[in-house]
Amino acid sequence: MRKTHPASGCALQACPIRPPDIAAIIDREAARRDAVRLDAHDGAAIVKVAGFGLRRLADCSAGIGEQETGTSCQPGSPRRGHERPIHPLRMVPRSSQAASIRGRLTAENASRSSGSALDGNPGSEGMTMTYSILGYDVSNGDLGVAVQSKFPGVGSLVPYGEADIGVVATQGFGNPRHGSAGLSLLRCGATPQQAVDILLNDDSLSHKRQFALIDGKGVTAAHTGADLHTWAGWSGSAAGHSCVALGNGLATNDVVAQMIRTFESSHAPLAERLMTALASGERAGGDIRGQQSAALLVVRRNGGYGALDDRHVVISIYDHEEPIEELVRCYALHRLAYFPSEPANLVPIGPELASELKRLMAARGFYEGELDDSWDAATQRCLDLFLGSENYDNRIDNGGMFDLEVLADLHLKYGNELDGAAAGREERRSGRAQRGPAH
Repeated sequence: MRKTHPASGCALQACPIRPPDIAAIIDREAARRDAVRLDAHDGAAIVKVAGFGLRRLADCSAGIGEQETGTSCQPGSPRRGHERPIHPLRMVPRSSQAASIRGRLTAENASRSSGSALDGNPGSEGMTMTYSILGYDVSNGDLGVAVQSKFPGVGSLVPYGEADIGVVATQGFGNPRHGSAGLSLLRCGATPQQAVDILLNDDSLSHKRQFALIDGKGVTAAHTGADLHTWAGWSGSAAGHSCVALGNGLATNDVVAQMIRTFESSHAPLAERLMTALASGERAGGDIRGQQSAALLVVRRNGGYGALDDRHVVISIYDHEEPIEELVRCYALHRLAYFPSEPANLVPIGPELASELKRLMAARGFYEGELDDSWDAATQRCLDLFLGSENYDNRIDNGGMFDLEVLADLHLKYGNELDGAAAGREERRSGRAQRGPAH
């Protein structure tokens, strides 16, 4: 008979704790200098907006060719005196969320997802293909982009974002400066459509560009250059409620339409809605060439590591046979390491849980005391060190409560070690007791 935790009612060995809706939802990119003219005048920026004449955008403190970022806060080096084992690629222990997501995507043939070869060089003459979706969460203001492409490291080229301001995706024969320039324009008060017009103004390669923007209110705009319609496959965009999808070299226009439908039908966190929509685009036919890289960017004010910056989710799969699956797997790891605990997953450390945690810590060399059901400040300190060594940094300080999602992940990684380690330790204790004290 499997043991169950009294507070959660689930099996301790593989407790399937998930964030709200993840099971249900996963189971179903300085404009070119000739494009924008800035004139310094009394501390304000005068921007020539194509079709709108001169528009005064007050106090634009950031240059059009620059992108503002929040305070950087990166996780430190291995800490607390205990290094985590190094696992080969694709063999990193997965949480229950990643396993569930991976299984669902495999069952729906999402591993065939594809994008496009994207080139930031305006003078290139080759064909490029990519598809992406931009979204806004009306419930909390999150903004994000998900993209996949038959080009390595698409995450460094397509998605751009700034919390409360907007996100941009630049693709086709993309001009990466459209990303930072687009954000600057939105920050200065331009609408997404005005930003598109500015970025394309006097751009001699506008017929090769494809990009989209969504602002901090969920308003969208997109551009697909005329040349893209002469490429193999379908090229274009579709807008929905607080979202816009775009792509080129696709099997059919239903690729972007399906991404919109999937996004609009979900109430999951924005990152999961974007990934699910990306996968649904693949299931609708995807890219005609294949796949290589993918990326996910979600920005939220103070939503980054330790609530110290705005980069809520930043994941880039540089080169992988199944980039969407790998994106999902890395997101599950990211949640555990970067997100704080969900209040609904926190339980008191009672006798049964105390015993379970002591066995886990002992198996990993973080606890040398009795494997009983008591709990005190010294044991809590051991637990804090143990959780830090396992990269649960943002789930340690929970006021004496413990995160059942962390417990589930620990069991998935180390469950098979527990019984053997505990038995061997008890045998050594018993042997020492029988021999008596040394003389």
